Amino acid sequence: MESTPADSPQPKPARDPGLPPVEPPTAGFLLQLFLIPMVIVSIIVLVWFAFSWLAHQGVDPHDLARSLKSRNDASWQKAYNLSNMLRDSKNAELKRDRELARELIDVLEAELGVKLGEGDASQDSSARDYQTDARVRLREFLCRSLGEFELTDVAPTLVKALQQEQSPLDLPVRRRAAEALAVLAGSVDLAQDGEVVEGLIEASRDRSANPEEKLLRGELRSAAAFALGMVGSPAALDQLEIMLTDVYANARFNAATGLARQGDARCVDTLVAMLDPDNAEAVADEESEEGQRFKRAELLGNGIKSVRKYLQASPEADMTSLRAALQKLADANLSRDVTMAAKETVMLIQQRD
Repeated sequence: MESTPADSPQPKPARDPGLPPVEPPTAGFLLQLFLIPMVIVSIIVLVWFAFSWLAHQGVDPHDLARSLKSRNDASWQKAYNLSNMLRDSKNAELKRDRELARELIDVLEAELGVKLGEGDASQDSSARDYQTDARVRLREFLCRSLGEFELTDVAPTLVKALQQEQSPLDLPVRRRAAEALAVLAGSVDLAQDGEVVEGLIEASRDRSANPEEKLLRGELRSAAAFALGMVGSPAALDQLEIMLTDVYANARFNAATGLARQGDARCVDTLVAMLDPDNAEAVADEESEEGQRFKRAELLGNGIKSVRKYLQASPEADMTSLRAALQKLADANLSRDVTMAAKETVMLIQQRD
């Protein structure tokens, strides 16, 4: 009996010649794929750390300071490195090194001694260099470095940097000088230094009709207010009272913070405003919604810290309005950090009472 087609064995499908055979990866292939690149990356990282360590170990601050006398485009980076060295708690002895301070003073004095002509044609190369970004940064970081010293020797040069403005490019340098004087006032007594106090008061009054300079001059006044609060002389505190009505919010709030640090009751109304989470005026200078959120969080945190400083400086002060503002803030259902800080400060006031 002949088989039917249904009973005939079916032919196997032909193998697609275009597909390679599937084989498990070999140990050598895995080594090339993972281990070798990892070893290369590890070597690069180790070499980078080694060079960084050697560079750090080989830096002498006096050599670094002396190299600044060339005042070239790379000098600002060296001044920046010096400022970081002075800020490092491991280098506390540098803060009292008069020789190092004198070397930096000489460089900044040389920078401030450059005089600009009335027009580009009348300016020599030193005047043109003075206005480059690199040289502006150099003066900024020289101010920052000098502020880290625990020596009154640096104050006159910082006051000169605070007061000198040959062009709007000097505004960031003036602000850095004010900030440096604030840091300096934290380590030495400047309350009796008339030049420092007068220089900061003058900067705190700085105004301009040019709208493009509004922010820079506002930040200068803000930095001056903070420094006046650190100095804490009677004249400084009287000026801070005037600054409580400054049109620039940061200047107002720094004035209140300075008064609080000195235990001066004139800070209270502005501190209450700082603690108000619904105070739209407090963040009016910020254009973006994200910037406003960040500014408000920062402001609330600073307000709480200022209340604590006020309580510490003036334990017998009337805290009624501040306590109410803190309680409202604690009940506002904001971030955990703000809520906890507000509640803890309310408890500190209650413990005192």
